[in-house]
Formats: sequence, C-alpha cells, structure tokens
Amino acid sequence: GRGRDGVGADPLAADPSIRKKAIAKKERLRNAAKKARCEQVPNGLPEGQTLASKWVILDLGLRPAPGSYSLEPSAWRLSIVLPGGACATLTMADVQELGISTYADRQWHCVTGWSATGLSYDGVPLSRVLAHPKVLAAAGSEMPHWTWLLQRSADGYSVPVLLEDAMADDALLALGFDGEPITMEHGGPRLVLPALYGWKSAKWMVEIELLEGYQAGFWEIFGCHARGRHGFNERFSEGLSSASARAWAWMGAATGSTRTVGGYGVWLWVISKVSNVFGLVVHRFTSVLASRPGRRGA
Repeated sequence: GRGRDGVGADPLAADPSIRKKAIAKKERLRNAAKKARCEQVPNGLPEGQTLASKWVILDLGLRPAPGSYSLEPSAWRLSIVLPGGACATLTMADVQELGISTYADRQWHCVTGWSATGLSYDGVPLSRVLAHPKVLAAAGSEMPHWTWLLQRSADGYSVPVLLEDAMADDALLALGFDGEPITMEHGGPRLVLPALYGWKSAKWMVEIELLEGYQAGFWEIFGCHARGRHGFNERFSEGLSSASARAWAWMGAATGSTRTVGGYGVWLWVISKVSNVFGLVVHRFTSVLASRPGRRGA
C-alpha cells in the first residue's frame, strides 16, 4: 500500500533483485574509492617511498665507453655465462623470437625513495630468455645448478639477483618502454624485477652470469642489501657497519630535507645529482683499489 504522504514502500525491501544491484553498486564505488586512495601519496607505496611523476633517469653518472655498447638491433648482444664457463651470446632477434608481450601498469621503486607507477614495458619473461635454445645448447646435457645471477654492464656496474626473484613470473627482460625501444638514458634493454628495488636492474647490461653462490655487486659491497625486496624494506645489509649506516642515513636525510624546503622538483633534481656524484666517486675509488698490485676488483 501507499503511505499517507503518497510515498510508496521501500523498493529495496520489496524487490530482492533491486536490493542486490544496489549492494553491488555500493561495492563497486567502495572499491573505486579504495583504488583512488592507494594511488595517492604515500598510500599504496612501499615504506619510505614517495610518488614521482615519471620513470626517473638515475645512474652512476657514467656512460659506456664508445664502442662498448650499442642499441642498434643488429649490434646489441647479451652474453649468458653458465657455471663452469660455458657461454651463449644472444642477439636482439634471438630475444624477439621468444615472443614480445606488453606488461602494463607496472611500478618501479628506487632505493633513494621515489616510486613511479602506471609504467608499461615490452619484453620477454627472464625465465624464457635463460631457457633459450642457444643457452641450453651451451649447457650441454642439462642446465647446471645455480642460485644467483650477476648482471654486468658496459660501464662497469654489476648487481646480483637471487634465483627465486629472477625466475618469478613477473620478472622480464624489457626491450621497450611506453611503446618505444628503451633509450640509452634509461639503460637500453634491461631487467624489470617488480619485487625488487630499481638498483637490482643494471643499465647497459651486456652479460648475465649464473652463479652457484652469492657474489656482491657494486652497491652491495658498500652495504646495500643482497636481495633488495621493497616489500620488506630491504635497503641495507643487516651486517652494515656503523660507519656505513651513518653515511647512508646522512645521505637519505640530506636528500629528503630538500623536498620539505624546495618541493618535489628540487627533491628529484637533488636525488639525481647526488646519486650521480656519489656513484662516480665510489666507482673511481673501487677502480683505484682494483688497479693496485695484490688487490682484486669486485
């Protein structure tokens, strides 16, 4: 019946199908609001991260020596070195024939504190690259046992990745970014490892060596974490010396304060320049040590 004011009974109570649709609509709106909150800063980002507006260009301030690296598809090469010394060299065509797919809505988290979201890469699962027929042929009867891989770059950089992270379903060798080949500034074809901080992806990569055990890379020697998972805030080694801890803490505080004083743009500029200068100084220092008689480089 109708009420004295002419208003009918609640249709949600009278018709279960209408009630069900209304509940579903509220759930969609609730999920959309939750997604929007996760896209805001700092919600939805790993601990200690701030959202950047783009995939920031960051490296040691060095570039590969002329002739040591090329982005030309006909000249680009990637060596896969197996335990025992056997080696397979892959061309761009070798990688492309494995099947290139687009991986959209990816995130990139840098240990310096910035994160980029909504990124799109074109590439091949790393597990498929490491199982390329050329690699299997170099291995012989069976693939040798390995637990870590070490990336080496044309500029002298190196970085290790645990087998579990390298063989994850979302780990890939990316050839493209936003529908275009990855530029020289962004490091050319490189690994995209969504579970790890960005330093675990080497720019200008020329070699992947599969290792039976752990070998520290460029930043790991100076206290960065062996594994580097951003979900666990694995920035620094648990055995970091007090001096190294103070140095990293000071650099983090110094760059972080610039965001408060100068804003977002100044903060990103300082992070980029400080990382370039610090990386260049460390690289020169390690090069001098490696050249001394009786000293072995990392």
